[in-house]
Amino acid sequence: SGRRLTRRFIVTEGIFENSGKIAQLPKLLELKKKFKYRLILDESLSIGTLGKRGAGLTDYYNINPKDVDMIVGSMCTALCSSGGFCSGSFEITDHQRISGPAYCYSAALPAVLSACATESVRNLDRNPHLPAKILSNASTFKSNMSNAKYVTIAGCPDSPVFHIRLNENVKANSIEEKEKFLQEIVDEAMNNGVLLTRAKYVYAQEMYNIEP
Repeated sequence: SGRRLTRRFIVTEGIFENSGKIAQLPKLLELKKKFKYRLILDESLSIGTLGKRGAGLTDYYNINPKDVDMIVGSMCTALCSSGGFCSGSFEITDHQRISGPAYCYSAALPAVLSACATESVRNLDRNPHLPAKILSNASTFKSNMSNAKYVTIAGCPDSPVFHIRLNENVKANSIEEKEKFLQEIVDEAMNNGVLLTRAKYVYAQEMYNIEP
């Protein structure tokens, strides 16, 4: 469009950790092209879980990954490792190699974790049915929870990340009472072999109201 290149960025998660919603990548690409921004996509939760191949948000929307300037993410989730990854154009990755050796070589990933992440990627390639199985399991769980009396499930239908929230049937006079109720759910789930985590906030430091 002839616009001057700017140093402005759109930074988004593929799957939002605090809601389980999936980012609208096609609309973000429209904004990127219209205003000539750079797009940075965090695939920490979507890599290995979304798309036919488990390749993340671009695979889910059938979009060329080259349309995204930088794809980054943690390897601590579906890849069962540690550290992170960053992919992009040659100019971007080469700049990182030149500018970051002092940090990279002082905090390099142990070989066993590098091998673990590599094997996870290979496992996805060898078992293309795994992303569909994750989606099926998530759909089954959401369906079974649809008639729960005291909680609702938040998140997109295709998202493997979802939040269990208290609904209007819960009679509580304070946030503390609601948190106690949520902790009872977590404890009961743990007693039945299901691991849940409860969101915790420092309410005195929050700038807006948080729904437990």
